[in-house]
Amino acid sequence: MRPLHRAQARLARQLVGDLQALLGTPWHLARHRQRDWASATFVGARHLFVWRGDHGTAPAEADRLADRIACHEFSLPGAFVAEARIADRYRDADGVTHLHVELLVIDDA
Repeated sequence: MRPLHRAQARLARQLVGDLQALLGTPWHLARHRQRDWASATFVGARHLFVWRGDHGTAPAEADRLADRIACHEFSLPGAFVAEARIADRYRDADGVTHLHVELLVIDDA
């Protein structure tokens, strides 16, 4: 994986901020991974964000978030979110809920 260019890093920070505002305070970013993506007509990146809920955050809350994330209008300079979804959600043995959010971001240049 190549290092992020400044514009990509700035975009990733904005996505994290937008998702944090959407998810709220019980959720904390545990990991972010980005992979280049391309089709015959578009280029961009697929982002996977792993969020950890505060202890006691109910998995049912993740279901409510799925609708909000899918309908959210992200405001990104030079890009747009083509797909936003909850890729996985589970509660670990310690009772902590994990939420995997996947975004497909297309360059709009």
